[in-house]
Amino acid sequence: MLSVGLKQFKNFTRGIDKKGRQPEELRSFLQRNFLEGNTISDSLLQEAMIIKQVMVGGDLDLITDQDLDRGIELLQIVQKHAVLLRPYINILTLSVDSSDLKDDEIENAIEQMKKSAQHIGVVLGFNQKDYPFDRFRKFVTEFRRFLNWGNEGSSGAFRQQGQ
Repeated sequence: MLSVGLKQFKNFTRGIDKKGRQPEELRSFLQRNFLEGNTISDSLLQEAMIIKQVMVGGDLDLITDQDLDRGIELLQIVQKHAVLLRPYINILTLSVDSSDLKDDEIENAIEQMKKSAQHIGVVLGFNQKDYPFDRFRKFVTEFRRFLNWGNEGSSGAFRQQGQ
């Protein structure tokens, strides 16, 4: 979903700045085309731009085509590994009783997790930027607010394509 939004943002917009687009332009595009009544707060946008800088590089106040290409590529890699890890999610999250599992099931889950973590780690290592846990905590807090996570009747933030 997010990679579709980023592709469309890249293909159908031009930034005010000739070097790229401003974060506010991405926010406006996503809110107008993909979000249902939810707004991306200034704080969430700032935290997302910090993550962008850590994961794909670039400046905090500019989104270039190269940043978008790297972001889309990273999202595709993460999606690929999420699919590879899906059969093992109950094992990896300890959602099943370990006495019900065979040793090879556990070993396969651990092996896939290692492969996925290693591949994603290599990709993220490209920028060699630190990302303190406190920043991640702030991002999660802002993202939960955005999703109205924990509020009764929350219907989710994203509109399906074609609605």
